[in-house]
Amino acid sequence: LHNTQIPLKGIVHAAGIAEYQVLQDINLNTLESTLRPKVAGGWLLHQLSLGMNLDFFVCFSSIASVWGSRGQAHYAAGNHFLDTLAHYRQALGVPALSINWGPWAGGGMASEETQTLLKRMGLEPWQAEEGIAVLAQLLGTNIVQATAAKVDWNIFKAVYEVKGQRSLLKQIGTQQQEQGEVQPALRPQFLEQLDALPANKRQSFLIAHLQSQVAEVLGLEPSHLADVQQGFLELGMDSLMAVDLKNRLEVSLGQSLSSTLVFNYPNIEVLANHLATYILSLELSTQQELQKDPKELSQASVELEQFSEDELASLLDAELAALVN
Repeated sequence: LHNTQIPLKGIVHAAGIAEYQVLQDINLNTLESTLRPKVAGGWLLHQLSLGMNLDFFVCFSSIASVWGSRGQAHYAAGNHFLDTLAHYRQALGVPALSINWGPWAGGGMASEETQTLLKRMGLEPWQAEEGIAVLAQLLGTNIVQATAAKVDWNIFKAVYEVKGQRSLLKQIGTQQQEQGEVQPALRPQFLEQLDALPANKRQSFLIAHLQSQVAEVLGLEPSHLADVQQGFLELGMDSLMAVDLKNRLEVSLGQSLSSTLVFNYPNIEVLANHLATYILSLELSTQQELQKDPKELSQASVELEQFSEDELASLLDAELAALVN
């Protein structure tokens, strides 16, 4: 591991294999080959260098092990081992630093395709000289683990919080301004057109607008109108597209909308009902009956799913007992 004439003073573990593969498709061979350089390689370097007087022991980990990465569960697990190894080494009193890197441009672990996707999520790649400068800043400090990434939090938080707030990002603020209601003189054209329609035409006009916006987000032909009851996920909408749809609707409706809008109202029909009733307060004809807010129904379902069958049976018995008494 080292030449006795020139003693080894530091180690940088930068080996790894990154391959996009969804969790259910990862076989044992792929898992082992992805974990091996991180887990076996990191542990061997740790063991073989324990008796040496090192100045540094640096593990090149990844942001994937901090906030996850779609199609990178096996890669995230391997990097998390390096993070844990650094903390273990600190407890032993030997040098340790694990850096959870964002993507590096030119020769990094992230492919060009992955880098393009990450840019859309608000993550810019490090240039080599920038990454080396960050490494120089961290070396010699008492920091054991650090995330080093160039992030536009306005974009990143919106994408990661499509399904709800993330505790990891809760303390990170953004610069987004609340739109609120716009002045009448600045009302979007869509709202002016909506107001000009008779009450019995407004719901169908809103649905047609949502269909066109969904088609644009999904990159479909304008003539391709999605089934109003077909789920957005089934249509192929991902988190980035969901944020895009929300942003488009904020402009056309002149209102700030929930970051979880598309997740809470997962098809055009229920989304139209929600927008008409709770956002636009449309006056509809008496013949147009809206469904119960699906967010309330889904929340009730989530709450019930938290109980076991025995617990649900006990709750039902208690309810029946209360009714009898």
